[in-house]
Amino acid sequence: MTEANNDELKKLIESNARAMQALGDYLTETRRQSEREMAQLRETVADMARNQANALANLNSSVAHISNSVAHISNSVAHLAENQGETRTEMYRLIDRLDSRQAEITNILKLLVEKTVGSQS
Repeated sequence: MTEANNDELKKLIESNARAMQALGDYLTETRRQSEREMAQLRETVADMARNQANALANLNSSVAHISNSVAHISNSVAHLAENQGETRTEMYRLIDRLDSRQAEITNILKLLVEKTVGSQS
């Protein structure tokens, strides 16, 4: 009987050893799979971070270009306003000169009329 018990105990120990070995193998494979998945997750997160950084850099670059364009437009508008002011000033100066010449021509015509009327009398 003790020999039967010993055989059964041996079988039970061997069965437990196989079960423990299978469990160890399973845990090892599960750990490896988890490590692979974690490496993939890290790679995915790194890719996302790079993509976000690139998108942010592109956005900042676009904002800088837009800011430069707005500055150029503002400068152009300022120059246009300045040129309009100068043109308006020059136009009024020319109008004043024309008015002065017209007054001179009118005076000359009056003198001619007076001289003509005076010489006819």
